[in-house]
Amino acid sequence: MATPECGVTNVSLENSRRLREEHGRVIAIDMTRHRDSEKYGYVTTVDFEDGDQHEFTGFSWGYRGEGPHGLAQWAEEEGVGELNIDVIAELPNHPGAGTVWEWMR
Repeated sequence: MATPECGVTNVSLENSRRLREEHGRVIAIDMTRHRDSEKYGYVTTVDFEDGDQHEFTGFSWGYRGEGPHGLAQWAEEEGVGELNIDVIAELPNHPGAGTVWEWMR
C-alpha cells in the first residue's frame, strides 16, 4: 500500500520502490500537467505489469529542481533511459499543458 504523497518527491520515490516489489515492472507512463486546482499540478500515472495503477504526485518537470531530479532517478531505476534530466527539464510545465510525455514498454 502506498503512502499519501502530497506532492513530496522523496515519498514518491519510496512508494515507487514499494509498488515495484508488490506489482512488478512499470509498463506504461503518462505524465500530465493539470490546470484543476483540485488535483496536484503534476501527475505521473503508471501502469504496472500486474494491472495495478498508481498516480505519483511528487515528480515534476520543466525545470531542474528536486521534483525533476527525483523523476529522472525513478526513470533510471525503472529502466526508462530516454526519460533523463535533459528531456525532463524541457517538458512543458504550464498549468493545463495536459499530457506532456507518454511511454509504453
